[in-house]
Amino acid sequence: MKKIKCPCCGKRVGADEENCPNCFFKLTPNTPEEEETLLRKALGGIFTPMSYFSADFAIIRRAAKAGNAEAQYRMGDVYLDGFENIPKSLRKAKAWYKKSAKAGYAPAAERLQMLKEK
Repeated sequence: MKKIKCPCCGKRVGADEENCPNCFFKLTPNTPEEEETLLRKALGGIFTPMSYFSADFAIIRRAAKAGNAEAQYRMGDVYLDGFENIPKSLRKAKAWYKKSAKAGYAPAAERLQMLKEK
């Protein structure tokens, strides 16, 4: 059986798998409409990093890397507080908040200001 590396968690999985069994990352490509629907669903709840499911995290991370400002803000939250096996990193949190603020997401600019005041 041919194996591929999951782009989300790095584990080797079967090439015929639709989702990574480790982190639930969807290995088959989504249409842009499906991706938008998944992102809206992942971003639609009340957010604290520990409330994210692994599948939602993978969707948010993909969107953040693609330039979605709200998803970039959520990635900052993940690194600010830590999430599952992702350790806290103030440097990475600030980097995501800066990307989000640069894209015009006001809560990210506010969070950066708050972090400067601490």
